[in-house]
Amino acid sequence: MDYQPERRKTSMHTQKVNTAAPESAEQLRKGTDASQENARIARGLAASAFARLQDGVSFTVSRITVHGDAQAEIRRHGELVWRAWSFEPEFMPDLMQNLRSVMR
Repeated sequence: MDYQPERRKTSMHTQKVNTAAPESAEQLRKGTDASQENARIARGLAASAFARLQDGVSFTVSRITVHGDAQAEIRRHGELVWRAWSFEPEFMPDLMQNLRSVMR
């Protein structure tokens, strides 16, 4: 005789909870403006740093998206060294630190 436990139908009651922090339109605009400015600066650095990078190092910045941000990355011999988006809080300090580490 096989023992089979009785199966009960159970229902789960869930509730949607909004955990996002409320942000004003002004805060969002400031964040977008900063991201766009970071993207513009990074693109300028990519153009000017090309000749000063160590051998085998590449520094690229993606095209600016419709949201005004861009992704920057540093590679050494094809291997990823560093990558970040211009909207990240520490984007510029991290970019400058990582660029200095791969300059001649």
